[in-house]
Amino acid sequence: MKLSKIVPTLFALIIASCTPATSSSSLSVSSSSDSLSSVQSSESSSSETSSDTSSNVSTTSSSSSSSSSSSSSSSRSSSSSSSSSSSSSSSSSSSSSSSSSTTTTSSSSLSSSPSGEETVNLALMSAPLYIPAISQNDCVSYKVWDLEYAIKDENTFIPYMSLETALLTIYDDVEVIKEDNKITYTCPYDIVFTVDHEKNTITAHNFDNIIASDGGERNIFNMTDGEEVNTHIKENYITLQGTEDVVFDLNKYNLDIYKYNDDFYIPFSIVNSITFNMCFWASCNFNGTAFYLLNFSRGAVALNYVGTSFEKDFHNGDYRFKNARSNYEFREYNYNSLMFHLDISYGFRDCRISDFNDYLTKNHQDIVNNLKSDNENFYCQAIERLINYVIGDGHSTAGNNASACGASTYTRTGIMSERYLALIDNEEDLLARRQKALGRNVPSLRYYRDTAIITFDQFLYYPYEMSDAIAEQLVNYDSFALVYSLMKQINNKAGIKNIYFDLTCNPGGGVIAAIGILGYLTENVELTTYCPLTKTAASQSYKIDTNLDGIFNEDDCLAYKYKFFVLTSAMSFSCATWFPHLAKENECATIVGENTAGGACNSYITATPDGKIFRISGIAPRAGFKDNPSAHPDDGVIVDVPLDRDYFYNDDALAEIARNH
Repeated sequence: MKLSKIVPTLFALIIASCTPATSSSSLSVSSSSDSLSSVQSSESSSSETSSDTSSNVSTTSSSSSSSSSSSSSSSRSSSSSSSSSSSSSSSSSSSSSSSSSTTTTSSSSLSSSPSGEETVNLALMSAPLYIPAISQNDCVSYKVWDLEYAIKDENTFIPYMSLETALLTIYDDVEVIKEDNKITYTCPYDIVFTVDHEKNTITAHNFDNIIASDGGERNIFNMTDGEEVNTHIKENYITLQGTEDVVFDLNKYNLDIYKYNDDFYIPFSIVNSITFNMCFWASCNFNGTAFYLLNFSRGAVALNYVGTSFEKDFHNGDYRFKNARSNYEFREYNYNSLMFHLDISYGFRDCRISDFNDYLTKNHQDIVNNLKSDNENFYCQAIERLINYVIGDGHSTAGNNASACGASTYTRTGIMSERYLALIDNEEDLLARRQKALGRNVPSLRYYRDTAIITFDQFLYYPYEMSDAIAEQLVNYDSFALVYSLMKQINNKAGIKNIYFDLTCNPGGGVIAAIGILGYLTENVELTTYCPLTKTAASQSYKIDTNLDGIFNEDDCLAYKYKFFVLTSAMSFSCATWFPHLAKENECATIVGENTAGGACNSYITATPDGKIFRISGIAPRAGFKDNPSAHPDDGVIVDVPLDRDYFYNDDALAEIARNH
């Protein structure tokens, strides 16, 4: 599959997880938001950003290369010990199983060395990998296969894994080239990883392709590929510029790569961050007994998974029963790994915080201390403060679960950033104003003279092959389907000249839905995105079959028939910022109201190595500008026509603006 077929599927990942954690809109059906709006701040809030320059991840324009001393082609279908002529892999047969399965240990003890120096002993192990599966009203653990890993000391609880093992969970075949101190892994889509044991580094070539691979070839979640279901959306082209190799230097995080014969074992947290997290947009976590892929239907269910069978299984591992948090080395590993993950994954790493350890040490030493605490409650509260307050960008939020070292929940602090509090205040005010003007049950479509006003409070996306009949059934589950149904009504009503999209109480949702709706406004939907890790700018263009006749032509765009307007507020966040941003970039609508609330990145669910779940603004895709891809609208889209919120729901005022613009 060519890159041009892969990258667009990124947007299929951005569903309810793109809404802010504060949303509780009456029309919103997001289940991925914590009910933070009811929590009062117990700490003085302020916007805390930094333009740190001491990044712990470097990029280079040179390609990865190495001379071959040993080469093999790995496949998941085989199962053998890793050696110079063969590679390790596990059985791919899936079976239902509970997490009570025990870890198995091989009879051999591995003598290994970190960065070519001191010798340590590793024990080769294997443990089952579980994914969440919906069963009636529960989320249960479903076994995929076993994963091979290693530990150097059973009292430290720190797992290590060959990069080959992880890559074979994503791709069918991986070519392995081995040298004395380097191993190069070549994957499909020209993705190349080079592990340098001597330098203690990992270099990734074409890292954008693993970010965009949407579940990989093996597709272990049985995800439906976006290009198969979005038949009403056709990509015209994609152009990438500025892609750089990424060098992950583990020395800066006090983490070591261990060498055993001709294979290298990397701290599993690092393997997870650069493979599972990037490919699945989910975190693969070890609980001391088994591996759990903390993916929740592409982010469409709540961060709070407490009470499910999957959660109970995850908390019934050795991390909890052997009190892993009491081990100093484990706590240091957990902290250093978290810093690595935030440094490479944070969507604003190039303009806000690029070195989290440096920033926290200088500004929040108390958080650093508690992140390393052996007290589960203090530790989880520190994660909450870090994500909800220090980062506090509206997307990033900490769930109310404890880590795998704890029983279940912890005592929340309720501390939030100034931005979160502003979103909460604006939500409460705007919902009250709208209800007073339009009633509790706001109609999706209303008319005033020659103006139609469409209102929806979330960009919902349902991955299904769209048709006229299907769209009518999905109006409550997919925003494109809703607008398709409403546009048919508008087209049948005489005298309509202007159409508003009211996003004043819309906290975001799925970009795929936004792209589909924009097809009514412009014949070619063009967008620019940027990845701050690889410094890659992507220009993309889409055609939309808005009338669902199976033909992509000029009849799909209705700009010849109507003038389009987007009504926004200081609550319009995430995709409700993307939509007016793209409308301005494509010059196909007039933006009216208040500047939007921002939210320029996608967001995804991830976790600390010990399983404390949180959500973060991710590195790709981030909305950019045609003439400046690395710039972003996270400070909000500037309106063309300012309008006081007193007149948001005054249809006469909206119609007057439409007549004059």
